Amino acid sequence: MATEKELMDKDTKNANPQISPREHGPLRVEGPVNFFDARGNQIDPLRKKKGNIALCRCGSSRDKPFCDGNHRNTGFSSAKVICGEQDQRTDYEGEEITVHDNRGICAHIGYCADELPEVFRVGIEPWIDPDGAPGERVKEQTRRCPSGALNHSVDGVEYWDAERPPAIQVVAEGPYFVTGGIELEDTERGQGASFEHYALCRCGHSKNKPFCDGKHKQASFADTGVF
Repeated sequence: MATEKELMDKDTKNANPQISPREHGPLRVEGPVNFFDARGNQIDPLRKKKGNIALCRCGSSRDKPFCDGNHRNTGFSSAKVICGEQDQRTDYEGEEITVHDNRGICAHIGYCADELPEVFRVGIEPWIDPDGAPGERVKEQTRRCPSGALNHSVDGVEYWDAERPPAIQVVAEGPYFVTGGIELEDTERGQGASFEHYALCRCGHSKNKPFCDGKHKQASFADTGVF
């Protein structure tokens, strides 16, 4: 018979949302999570799916973003196929702020280069110039990094994530954005990676599974993320 503490620990675990990547299969989502489509509309997936949610990550489901079991027919592999040599964080020191960057866990969504090109300079070395914009603007941009590859420090104190409610957002023709510290079971994190937010592959082509590495663009992954 289970002790009172064991029952309490079980209840606590069940109350905390978590994502379990199934080997060569979907992402199983358990616990209370806010779910959004690509337009930011909150939905209740349990109206469509009874019980726990299984999200497609092979890219071939005919019921996206939900799994329909088609991964069994496509030979989908959930294995990570890259080594860890790129998993290292580089510090870019400026007068107001230091930007930390780990290219090995970047999802290549492009927010940083698109929205603050004077700091995040594609094709130029060093590619990050922390003095290219006011420090507050740089802080704001690093916080928008969905993969957690970017972070910053001021006066030697590193910024840590703000608390947000657990949420999963489907990105049109892209990954799942996960926020709110949802536990990701049995998954190693990169150097300096955020545990509050991360981006998970749903096209099936990432070499850094279960995380997104931007391969959905090369694969021409097609899904509006609106359902």
